[in-house]
Amino acid sequence: MKEKYIAQAATQEEAIIKGLNALSITRDEAKITVEEPGKKGFLGIGQKDAVVIVERREKINLVDELFNDEFEIEREQPSTLKEAKKEEKKEKVTQTAKKQEVKNEKEAKAEEAKMSVEELAEGRDPAEVELVEKNQEAAQTESKVDKEEQIQRDDQEAIDNVRQYLKDIIVQMNISDVEVYTSRVKDNVKYDVETENAGLVIGRHGKVLNGLQTLAQNHMHQLAHSKINVRVDVEKYRERRRNTVEALAERTAEKVIKTNRRVKLDPMPAHERKQIHHYLNENPKVKTHSEGREPKRYLVVEPENQ
Repeated sequence: MKEKYIAQAATQEEAIIKGLNALSITRDEAKITVEEPGKKGFLGIGQKDAVVIVERREKINLVDELFNDEFEIEREQPSTLKEAKKEEKKEKVTQTAKKQEVKNEKEAKAEEAKMSVEELAEGRDPAEVELVEKNQEAAQTESKVDKEEQIQRDDQEAIDNVRQYLKDIIVQMNISDVEVYTSRVKDNVKYDVETENAGLVIGRHGKVLNGLQTLAQNHMHQLAHSKINVRVDVEKYRERRRNTVEALAERTAEKVIKTNRRVKLDPMPAHERKQIHHYLNENPKVKTHSEGREPKRYLVVEPENQ
């Protein structure tokens, strides 16, 4: 059984795969040394094949290895300062070689992930093609998992950043006793503001609170990798306001039906206009539409027969 194979191919990755297949081992079972990384050249000029040495890793019993290491340490203790320096220099060289080996393996996996199965499989036997596919699939899976984990970390960092951003803005409104709490359901994040000066944070008809929500949403879009929807609330104002808006919609519909005349409501945020649209959509006697431009866009409720 061969223990070592010197492989030569057009690229470093092809040479590695060639050596792995020759020894019938996987990448984890091999020690790979790059003798020549190879060059692509230009129009065939200056092209140079890559040369790698693929060696079968020796399987050592862990118990034997532990005892052997202890005896080896006792046997190889340097007797003089000169020998100690030689050993230290040799250890540094070994560590550098190991780092280079790990770097070469990572570069090879990255290069393999970029190549299609058809490119890697051209001119090879079925067993070699199967091994190529397995190695490529493992590299792609690892890359996908790393990417998803990084996205989650980036999104969480953005959520924490927006929380502090909101708190800083409210503090600049001369409101020092404030805390902002975060809750998340999938891609929806809610920021609950707690303060004794809730009225200042809410503003007239919720204008200040809506402004804070717009700032938070824009800041989130700039920071987060995913599309995350932001909602800012204080002392459950959104829930109370929703009940108020629905009551307004009900009273307005009754007035329109009674007088048979259209009614224009005061300007309001888009989400509240949408709320009234949906609420009155179930009433067959009235219809609604919006007029004007932001931020003074308003809702019109009129009889269905007009």
